[in-house]
Amino acid sequence: MLEIQGLKKSFQGLEILKGVDLTIEKGDVDVILGESGSGKTTLLRCIDFLEKADEGKISIDGITADFHTASQKKQVEIRRKMSFVFQNYGLFANKTALENVMLGLTAVRGVAKAEAKERAEEAIKKVGLLDRADHYPSQLSGGQQQRIGIARAIVTDPDIILMDEPTASLDPGLVGEVLHTIGELAAGGTTMLIVTHEIPFAQSIATNMLFMNQGVIIEKTPTKEFFEHPRREETRQFLMKSISDYSFVI
Repeated sequence: MLEIQGLKKSFQGLEILKGVDLTIEKGDVDVILGESGSGKTTLLRCIDFLEKADEGKISIDGITADFHTASQKKQVEIRRKMSFVFQNYGLFANKTALENVMLGLTAVRGVAKAEAKERAEEAIKKVGLLDRADHYPSQLSGGQQQRIGIARAIVTDPDIILMDEPTASLDPGLVGEVLHTIGELAAGGTTMLIVTHEIPFAQSIATNMLFMNQGVIIEKTPTKEFFEHPRREETRQFLMKSISDYSFVI
């Protein structure tokens, strides 16, 4: 459903992504782990054309493009197949929760306002915040803002949702509500590629676990196998540092 081939990206001569290959099947929830600086966020941003990659190809739902040479029209065509959930929420402060969710439909896709409002209310209902639809971001907790960000991502019915550390900016007490919302999406069959440091949560929802090291995905295995029998020494070392005992049954 989504295929990435040979994705490379450098910043000021420093190679961040060194030829990433990745395939995600429809309905899968794939989670990327890795040390800080391994290229996880850059990978997501390049996939969504938020950063311009130096090399590589992308194919999604029959649409193929070269990351470096794709026209603006082709980029828009591909981006319409995806949604992005940012770690810092990315909501417009001068718009209500409902208006934030509607915006991608009315401004980008040309959906009529009445239909956009109906679809946005349904998306906000799915994340459990319909009673906060008329609130501005400043009137919402961090967890609520992120759930509105997730509503904004699902309202366009994308083929895949990319999530970059969706709980990283939250106080510990607010993490659970966001993870619960993501878990419900996973249970409903939403295709997702998630970068997270929440390892127990990743273990509970992921179809496959990916480990990224020095700009390359060096391991991709089904979740149970990943935690019980990691193939690479780098993966084992990371898990040993991250959790006290990773050899447990899921």
